[in-house]
Amino acid sequence: MGGIFDVFDGLVARALNVSSKIGGELDSLADIISFGVAPAILFYKAFANEDQWIYLLGPIFIVVGGALRLARFNTTESKTSYFEGLAIPASGLVLCGLVFGAEDLTFINGNILIFLAIAICLSLLNVSTISMFSFKQFGMKRVKFYFGLIIVLGILCAVFYPLLVIVVTLLAYIALAVIDHLIRSKAA
Repeated sequence: MGGIFDVFDGLVARALNVSSKIGGELDSLADIISFGVAPAILFYKAFANEDQWIYLLGPIFIVVGGALRLARFNTTESKTSYFEGLAIPASGLVLCGLVFGAEDLTFINGNILIFLAIAICLSLLNVSTISMFSFKQFGMKRVKFYFGLIIVLGILCAVFYPLLVIVVTLLAYIALAVIDHLIRSKAA
C-alpha cells in the first residue's frame, strides 16, 4: 500500500504543481515508515521465535540505513539524471517481497543469515554514493538495454514465480546499476 501511495502522492503534487518543504519532509516520513519500519517489523516477525540478539541486527540496519538515505536526500541538492545510493522504496520492497515470497525460494526459506546479509547489503546500498540509473536516463542506449533486460527477467519471473516479480526485477535493477557504476568508475 505504501508503494502505491508513494507513487500517487508524487504524481498528484506534480499535476497540481504544488510542492513545499513540509510536503517533502512528510513524504520522507511516510517513506521511512512504509519502506523502513514496516519491512523491519516484517523481518523481525518472520524470525520472532528466535531469542538471540543477532536477529535484531537486520531490522536495525533496515531502519538506520533508510533514515540516513532519506536524510541525505533531503539535505543535498537533487541529482537530475540518477539516484545517489539505493532509494529506500526499492530496498523496502525487496525485503517485504523476500519475507512474503521466501516459501518459493527453498534456499532462503527460514535462513536468517541470508535474510540478514541481504538486509545489511541493501542498507549499505541505501547510504552508498553509487549512481543508480533512473528513468530520466532512459534516452541513453545502455540504460535502454538495462531496462530491457529487467523487463525480460520480470516477464520470465511472472511466468515461473509470480510472487517474486517485484523482488527479482528490483534485484536485477540493483545488480545492473552497481555493475554500470563500476564500469563507469573504471572508465573515468
